[in-house]
Amino acid sequence: MKKFGYLILLVSLLVSPGAFAAKAASDLPVTSSVSDANASGIAYFVQSDGLGPYQNGVWGVQSILQGLSQNGLSGDWILDTYNSNLSRNLLITLTAANAVQIGQPGYTAPANPPFWGTALEPSRFIAKCSSAPYYISIKAIKPGAPAYCPLLLRFGSTSGKGQNTTFYRLDMGHSYQYPPEPETQDVQVSCNAVDASGNCNDWAVDSIPPVSQGGGPGVNQVRARLNLGDSTNEGDFYLTFHIRITNP
Repeated sequence: MKKFGYLILLVSLLVSPGAFAAKAASDLPVTSSVSDANASGIAYFVQSDGLGPYQNGVWGVQSILQGLSQNGLSGDWILDTYNSNLSRNLLITLTAANAVQIGQPGYTAPANPPFWGTALEPSRFIAKCSSAPYYISIKAIKPGAPAYCPLLLRFGSTSGKGQNTTFYRLDMGHSYQYPPEPETQDVQVSCNAVDASGNCNDWAVDSIPPVSQGGGPGVNQVRARLNLGDSTNEGDFYLTFHIRITNP
């Protein structure tokens, strides 16, 4: 009887609600469409590789809204081409025309990019909207009420995200980085449409900073710091882009 009592106790512990960790929300596959030019035909400083939309799981591309991001929120957007088996890339332009020059607002260091001009680069976008002090879930954004949050663009080094690799990162996040990069600006994330349940299923990420950061409606360029690795300041650049994210 004593052994039987221990067995009942053990079973009750195993099936108790606290015995199992909560199941994490699943990542949401999305299609990311990177535009090459605006309505006037002016080329963006960040463009697609010309091979069409970036679909999750197609040719090794990752394109998702995260099931679990930070601070208990979900929905941070990731577009990652580092593991593409067909070498999907992004076109990135870094020139004297979009480099922040000495004496201009936002200048922090001489511009020293890995190349001058336009290059196809393996890349990784991640929107850090769920991070402090933003606490934004992209999934919860409603039409007509855009949000502003950080966006990081990592590029270079086909060996990817491990240690001892050379990569660069363009940081856009006025209040995100620690130590802060206050000259940089947040990007605009908006909801274009909702499904029958009222949930957004069509978003846009645009290089439009909030008015409080020296941008605002009609100003389609965002200031980004170029870092070598995680922290070596290689100057600042203005970027332009328009990215549509849809599910499915």
